[in-house]
Amino acid sequence: MAKKKIKKVLIVDDCPNDTLLVTGLLERSFRSKIHTVNSIKEAKVMLLSERFDIVTLDGRLPCLLTGGFGHRLVPLIKENQSTDCKIIMISGERQYLDAGIEIGAHAAISKYDIQESIKLNHLFQLVPHVSIT
Repeated sequence: MAKKKIKKVLIVDDCPNDTLLVTGLLERSFRSKIHTVNSIKEAKVMLLSERFDIVTLDGRLPCLLTGGFGHRLVPLIKENQSTDCKIIMISGERQYLDAGIEIGAHAAISKYDIQESIKLNHLFQLVPHVSIT
């Protein structure tokens, strides 16, 4: 039997509790190697130096360099990662989720709605071209 591919994931979030929640849900969903960063600056370094299958972004993560928020990383991800890399916005505020989707994120999940957050377990079946194998 062929081994299932390990998904390489980058979680970008400045809240340790949210990072733990997302990490736990992803680890239960499929085999993964998870990297976490808590700033836009750290995320840019990782995104420019490594390849990821999935990137989750805290939509409201402040970016002191540009004055924007986490969703502003979406174009950088699209330019520097494989077209197969899936981008998932995670935020408690709808406006940041919508902003991420508008500029190319593949999915958005509210971190404060537990039922919706649990969708992470099944989300990758909903995002085109991602299979959990």
